[in-house]
Amino acid sequence: MLIDTHCHLNLKAFTDSYRDAIARAKENGVGTIVNSGTQAPTSKRAVEFAREFPRYCYATVAIHPHHAIAATAADFEKIESLSQAPEVIAIGETGLDYYREEDLSREEVKRRHDVQQELFLRHLTLAHERRLPVSIHSRNAYRELAELMTAHKSLLAADPPGVMHCFTGTVEEVKPFLDLGFFISFSGIVTFDDAEELKQVAKYVPLDQMVVETDAPFLAPEPMRGKKNEPAFVRYTAEHIAELRILSFQEFAEATTKNAYRLFHLEN
Repeated sequence: MLIDTHCHLNLKAFTDSYRDAIARAKENGVGTIVNSGTQAPTSKRAVEFAREFPRYCYATVAIHPHHAIAATAADFEKIESLSQAPEVIAIGETGLDYYREEDLSREEVKRRHDVQQELFLRHLTLAHERRLPVSIHSRNAYRELAELMTAHKSLLAADPPGVMHCFTGTVEEVKPFLDLGFFISFSGIVTFDDAEELKQVAKYVPLDQMVVETDAPFLAPEPMRGKKNEPAFVRYTAEHIAELRILSFQEFAEATTKNAYRLFHLEN
């Protein structure tokens, strides 16, 4: 069995097809799906999914850093309210995204960073209050995230504290998060031919701190690259990493499933 630890069946791409996607996931040995919120509406939908498919789908709730500038106080209040639902197993995806800032002024970049960091710390505080792990998004910001989380380590109350979702950094960049006790999640990107550096990370991360995800509908793995991703495709990522680590698929699937249960405090 496998667990898709991060996907977005709660997005519009699956409005008319999420039941079929869930059926295919079950047929392909995916035993649990975690739907991740990116705004108040998608977080609400993730909780609704978990209620429609109890003990199969679970939810995480948050405001993605892409939406930090536009987020209102009411949006975060909704996330706080949703986080109390028993179906919510993590706060996320939250984090920092410093990608594509070349066309912004220095003042715009600073405001963007300040707003994202403030919102990220609010999410960490919420996770601390709820004693939930955090699901963290990072793009072009691994150093800044590591510094922030190290400085606010007291807010990482859950054990383990959370997961670095869709990790795409280097071996050196992953080390601070491993030291903080975070799990590292790999998506279909690791299967790409030009992802040699990430393949090295997949071999470096201790097996007991590793999970897999799809990030569906994005980032379909080889050999499905270019298609709409879905939870059933998590198997291709797992098979690829098992081969990299010279493990049987069954060994890798059992280990990462056990890790996901521990990460999200789910019953086996």
